[in-house]
Amino acid sequence: MKLFVRLLRYVKPYMARLIGALACIIVLSGTTALIAYLVKPAIDGIFVQNSSVIALTDVRDPAALDRLLSDQTDSFEARLLRSAVPAENMRQLHNSVEKPKGLIASGRNFLAQLAEEKLTKKLRGAEENSDEPAVTRPVALKAAAVAAFNALLSQETLYVEHQDHISLDQQDPVFFVREELAAGGLLRRGKDGRWLLARAPQGSESEDLRWFNIALLARLYPDVLIKNQQRDYSMLKLIPLLLILCYLLKGLADFGQNYLIGSAGNRAIMDMRSDLYRHIQGMSLSFFSRVSTGEIMSRISNDVGILRRTLSSAIMKLSRNFFLVIALSAVVVYQNWQMAILCLIVLPAASFPIAILGKKGRLYSLKTQEKMGDLSTLLDETISGNQTVKSYCMESRENARFASEAGRIYRLSVKSVKIGALSSPIMHIFGAVLAAGIIYLGGYQVIQGSMTPGQFFSFIAALALLLKPIKALSGENIKLQRALAAADRIFNMLDMHNDIIEKPGAVELPPLRRTVELRDVWFRYEEDWVLKNLRLSAPAGSVTALVGHSGAGKSTITNLLLRFYDPQQGALLIDGVDIRDATIASLRAGIALVSQETILFNDSVKHNISYGSSDVSDEAVIAAARAAFAHEFIEQMPEGYDTVIGERGVKLSGGQRQRIAIARAIMKDAPLLILDEATSALDTRSEKVVQDALDNLMRGRTTFIIAHRLSTIRNADQILVMADGEVVERGTHDDLVRHSGIYNRLIEIQSCYQKKPAVCEHIV
Repeated sequence: MKLFVRLLRYVKPYMARLIGALACIIVLSGTTALIAYLVKPAIDGIFVQNSSVIALTDVRDPAALDRLLSDQTDSFEARLLRSAVPAENMRQLHNSVEKPKGLIASGRNFLAQLAEEKLTKKLRGAEENSDEPAVTRPVALKAAAVAAFNALLSQETLYVEHQDHISLDQQDPVFFVREELAAGGLLRRGKDGRWLLARAPQGSESEDLRWFNIALLARLYPDVLIKNQQRDYSMLKLIPLLLILCYLLKGLADFGQNYLIGSAGNRAIMDMRSDLYRHIQGMSLSFFSRVSTGEIMSRISNDVGILRRTLSSAIMKLSRNFFLVIALSAVVVYQNWQMAILCLIVLPAASFPIAILGKKGRLYSLKTQEKMGDLSTLLDETISGNQTVKSYCMESRENARFASEAGRIYRLSVKSVKIGALSSPIMHIFGAVLAAGIIYLGGYQVIQGSMTPGQFFSFIAALALLLKPIKALSGENIKLQRALAAADRIFNMLDMHNDIIEKPGAVELPPLRRTVELRDVWFRYEEDWVLKNLRLSAPAGSVTALVGHSGAGKSTITNLLLRFYDPQQGALLIDGVDIRDATIASLRAGIALVSQETILFNDSVKHNISYGSSDVSDEAVIAAARAAFAHEFIEQMPEGYDTVIGERGVKLSGGQRQRIAIARAIMKDAPLLILDEATSALDTRSEKVVQDALDNLMRGRTTFIIAHRLSTIRNADQILVMADGEVVERGTHDDLVRHSGIYNRLIEIQSCYQKKPAVCEHIV
């Protein structure tokens, strides 16, 4: 839930778009539900009422007929019967169940008399062309008609008074009756081709003739609809128009919700990626020492990418399918609440295994993303260090490492895919159980007459449309869990504590002077102290050199001056202000750094020189390049100052990169300058040019120089010799040379290596 709340914070600014998308989703769900509901009037109002074939219900039980004629049932047959029978006849039939019984008795007696008459005299010819109209109400009064005539023809053999008997044809007893009635002149064919009784059976009332004709028609032609003389074309015209309108609205709503949710989701992801990048940029160096570059890249690209691909579609599909489920569930419940209960039993049961699979999928996705971070780290190391890989012939080993990491990701991905694939058969199994139950229960109700075919097929259509979003919800759950795993990793990085925090009310450091003082500074990265009770004072405009063996703590001082770290004890003051009380921006704006590892960007020379300086002219860039002795080689490049120098300045030599970095520091024009082994990797010729550029850069600035080449610091105002985190010697070059200390020993070693390296081992 906490993850959802945090994700909502990024979505909240674009709530107007989401509300618009929600309106589109509601329209989409409503039109889909209406399409499902229109199945009922389409079948009942067009195909059943106007079809040429209808299934006749066999009602033999007088009690069932009584219920059918009453208001106790709302089946299609009952409504049809009540709409066709006049109210007075309906009341008569409802109040006296003896009416059908009388018809049955009179019909049976009539057939018995007809059989006896056939034995004694000739039958008269049938009147084929009667002008009498057919039954005035030729609607399928199925229940009453079938009840009467089925009982009428329920016996296969009809006995007469004497010993002889006539056996009706068992294959078609109706055919015999029809022929005998026609031959006896009691049956005639109307103009519409239907057989009707010419007169009432013997012993029956005149009203019975109409009812008996109805029974006769229903029985003689059980597979043929007693046609409605006035065909209803209204639904045939209305329903197609409604369907066109529904699909038009559905298409517009679908476009609207896709566009609005997609734009809101992508904008929210852009904000999240920007926040993550901003947070990473604000972290101290200790963060970058703990977290690998590949891990950071994986969070920004892979995790945010997964969230981007899933968030928009998940919001869209989850909300759309949620409202579809509600709308279609309403249709299902409206059509048949008994079968809807069956759905409510089966479908929630399917949610339990889906939820379990979702949790496992999230776990595997989290592990996969962690391995993606390891793979990104490997890629960063081997691609940036490709020269080292090739020089040591380690391509095969690195290929094997990559294949191993990729294999781990593959195995985790397969497990995640398997989890996602399991959701489909689970839904299919539960869907099959549900379909079997619906077909049985619905078919039984249709046969019983308590449900119309239109209601049944409308229920099936709504259920079919309902299962799709439910299945989609289960699939989206797996994707959502994968996205939540990515979001968890993103927010974990956003929650990482920054060691360097700017105090409320921090002051701006004016860039006028830069007097630096370190008071009793103690610092450590982990357990061992790197700086111990360090004291240092550098007046404005002075040059302070820091020398000593590797690991003595020289570079740590520069990290503290730039406030990449804070000391555990003591304080660093610039112009009398504790740097922890100053704004980080004003502190670093007044410091220029030129390090041994020159960082250049894949951009033009001009932009690399002006990096960190705003609103600079081309003339200022050229002036800085001249001061750094870089203008000459820049002019010789293909596009001059607009030449793109490649990633990390790969198209430049070491000396050229250093001079570009010095030009950048000159452009910054900061009062405090830090030179960290700025010439250590250069040859003698390059060092001479770079040193001249550095002399121009240091003029008038408070400068800290970290150097192994002691020849570059002879003119320093003070030299601090460091060992094990402490200042063990302090003074000018001449002062330190006069004492037989560490500094003097370092000079002897360097002089010896420059003259006779082979004989210098004893000195070291």
